[in-house]
Amino acid sequence: MARTRRGLLKQLAETGTGYKQTLADYVPAADAAGAVEGTDATATAAAAAALQEQSLGGVSTNAAEVNLKIQTRSGHTVELKIGVNNGDQGGTRGLQVEVKSSGALSSAERQALSALSDGLDQALEGLGEGAPTLDLSGLTGFDRGGVLSGLDLKIENPNAPADVPGRMQAFSLHLGTDTKSVNMRTTSGEMNLEVDATPPKGAANNGQRWSAIDQLLKQIDTAADRGHADAAMTKSFKDAFQQLQAPPVDDAPLNAGSAKNAEPPSRRTTASRSRRPRRP
Repeated sequence: MARTRRGLLKQLAETGTGYKQTLADYVPAADAAGAVEGTDATATAAAAAALQEQSLGGVSTNAAEVNLKIQTRSGHTVELKIGVNNGDQGGTRGLQVEVKSSGALSSAERQALSALSDGLDQALEGLGEGAPTLDLSGLTGFDRGGVLSGLDLKIENPNAPADVPGRMQAFSLHLGTDTKSVNMRTTSGEMNLEVDATPPKGAANNGQRWSAIDQLLKQIDTAADRGHADAAMTKSFKDAFQQLQAPPVDDAPLNAGSAKNAEPPSRRTTASRSRRPRRP
């Protein structure tokens, strides 16, 4: 699966050509197989093709879906779609993948896509099986080459077991020139975070900015403790906040100077809601 994700973006980056494929576990029903016995070859082939088409179409039924959309500054849209069906909730067990671009990509745009492939893999690995772990560091610097204008990642998992705490049901990430946001819903609660993406005013160095981020993370801890928030949801909220607000990795090295004159990272709206009952 990880190889598929990297391969799709890298293939588009290397060739500029889109790709689409559906793979399914195809097992004809016994009564369907018996229905074609004794018929001619044409009827048998037609029946087999119909069963195969039905199986392929069933892969999308109740499948977990990943949708990635990247906007280029030249006006093109790159889309990556992945559907995974384990067959537990109906439909056909299998995999659907598609990657395409709305127009021809420049060499710089292809390089930018290739650079994002590992970051996408890291993010999806963390959001996979079990309790979600946010690792967005390979995506937040999506426009280091100056050719991309926006990135949107959306995940829907209709198969998350409702009786297992902390399983991810839905996730979305938006990275733009004006705002950045993370929204996540699990079986334990929901969080919504939006921050201003415009560069902070003033000449604060990386050390000062990290100190300001640390101060805000402590405030989040205090608010979560006061509200008896779910621990896992609070950690995800803090991880998202830190990763969205972190200085670019290619900036100057961190300086441990005082944060006294640093402007704190801006927040437009932050919200977190937990389904965990409050302690008495």
